[in-house]
Amino acid sequence: MKILLSLVMVLVYMFANAEQDILKAKEAFRAKDYKKSYNMFMKLAKKNNSDAQYSLSLLYGYGLGTNKSFKNAVKWLKKASANGNDNAQMDLAEMYMKGAGKIVPKDEKKAYSLYL
Repeated sequence: MKILLSLVMVLVYMFANAEQDILKAKEAFRAKDYKKSYNMFMKLAKKNNSDAQYSLSLLYGYGLGTNKSFKNAVKWLKKASANGNDNAQMDLAEMYMKGAGKIVPKDEKKAYSLYL
């Protein structure tokens, strides 16, 4: 029982820290410190945080805090989508619905599967 309680406490602590880190990264973004927010989101995204992955896709898409890269924007958008981020799924579905060049070819079946 003590082991289970300890495990729960560790998980709660990890989740709370991740949420605080996301908030700090968003604060940096709002302060227009894009490089700092990019670095913070990247650290969290590598730990499979879907909110951070989605945020990275936007930073790459607009070239904020990093070089503009549609390829990297889509890469992180796909990761966020696969990790259940609703915003990423909707954005990616729109890309598949319309097609976005070689990186995201038009594929209505994929689009519909993401809408669901």
